[in-house]
Amino acid sequence: MEKELYGRAKTKIYMERILDVLRQAERPLYIAEVQRRAGIKDWHAARGIVYRLVSKGLVKAMDTERETLFQIAEPKESTVSYWAPPIPEIATLLEKPKLEVTLKHGSLQFTYGDRKLKTKPVDWTQLLHKYTLEAVAKAFEKELLAEGFPLKQGELLPEMKKALRK
Repeated sequence: MEKELYGRAKTKIYMERILDVLRQAERPLYIAEVQRRAGIKDWHAARGIVYRLVSKGLVKAMDTERETLFQIAEPKESTVSYWAPPIPEIATLLEKPKLEVTLKHGSLQFTYGDRKLKTKPVDWTQLLHKYTLEAVAKAFEKELLAEGFPLKQGELLPEMKKALRK
């Protein structure tokens, strides 16, 4: 009769059990659920093994307000498909439209790709004596974001400076 393994010798067995439990789970699990389903007596041992699997990249951890949830990082057999998603590096190579600001007849026109927004005609010299250019740019930035322009923070100010200098 073989002697039952105990202590560190059971770690490999527990790792396999935890991976099986996470593969069969329909949703991400808490450590206590993983411990109970895998049949591990000590919560601390289950936590240590799960975090070891996270560091190896076999398990994915997600932080919540309550505690951390864990799910298997490898794909399930039923979700494997022959179509591969596009490589993320290709998306960075695609040309993105640039924000253009032009001043015509006292009215600013913002163009981003196929989207356009035109402002009311204003005496810009008088307006910029009353408000700073940064404040005006920030107000326009809010309006453009509300209209659906995908702007990055601080992208509008340099473009407005170029347009108003002309």
